[in-house]
Amino acid sequence: MRHDPSNHSKTAEAMGAKMNIKGPPQALYLVIGNGVVDPLITQAGGQITMRFSGDKLLAVLSYEGFIRLKSDFNILRIGPVNLDMERLKRLSESLSKATVSQPGSAG
Repeated sequence: MRHDPSNHSKTAEAMGAKMNIKGPPQALYLVIGNGVVDPLITQAGGQITMRFSGDKLLAVLSYEGFIRLKSDFNILRIGPVNLDMERLKRLSESLSKATVSQPGSAG
């Protein structure tokens, strides 16, 4: 059974505890769905940034969107992605310097 973030824990209520957990305003998430999940991402206010296959993608979501999708049964896995910006910059620079050989050329 998945946790519904709108429900309160009975233990927390019994102790009079109040919890308010906030994440970053927006972050990059890896989403693996049970089939195509594009409509779910959009309904959660997200934006697809890279697609690996029909059901695997990277999306920018708010924390609230992440929590919403995390409790959806059509989402098999969802989690934040951290990028090493320095490594990404080096990779981007090396790719921009790479040359593509033409088919049939000796190179």
